[in-house]
Amino acid sequence: MKWKEEEGQDQRISEAHRKFLTEQVPTMKIIFRDQNFLVINKPYDVRMDGEHEVTVEKLAAQILLEDKANDREGGQGEEAAKTIRFPHRLDFATSGVLCIGLSRRATGAAGKLFESRSACKEYLAICYGRVAREGMKIDKPIANRLVKEGEDFVNPTGSDGTKAPRMMLHAWRLTMKLPEKMCGKQVWIADDPFKELLEEEETVKELEAATG
Repeated sequence: MKWKEEEGQDQRISEAHRKFLTEQVPTMKIIFRDQNFLVINKPYDVRMDGEHEVTVEKLAAQILLEDKANDREGGQGEEAAKTIRFPHRLDFATSGVLCIGLSRRATGAAGKLFESRSACKEYLAICYGRVAREGMKIDKPIANRLVKEGEDFVNPTGSDGTKAPRMMLHAWRLTMKLPEKMCGKQVWIADDPFKELLEEEETVKELEAATG
């Protein structure tokens, strides 16, 4: 137990309570919602599911239960929360557009698009070094570990990996042509999380240049 002094009195608070008071629970922005799909902007460093305190599955269930409480979507939130399914996934460290199925039929329809590579996924990434102005094509597999020199993989943590505040990879846009009886063709976008960071970086550089 920890001790907390407040208004001249000692109050005993638990470690769990202290953690709750000092740490912010990740939130998920809703991009799209209907009776078939919930599309969200997944926070980085959040697991999809499993026996963890915070997961995408639990956060999505909370959103759907709040829909029930607010009588949205015909009051179907409670039932939908029991049938959350993932037609695709994002890695623990990756943020961005994530499509969640709210029924077997919807999940199957979306899953077929991912399996056939008909779903178009576009990512934003900040990398070490410079990319040629005319662009470049990267068709090597992404490693799930630090890559040794000479290995033919893309290293997702860059040359160091310790300088960045997070994995600088974001699922920016997802385009899917779903059945018309569901929601038809959709283009879902998750706001660029790096824009503000880059603007701050430029400001620091300008100040450093101005002050010599």
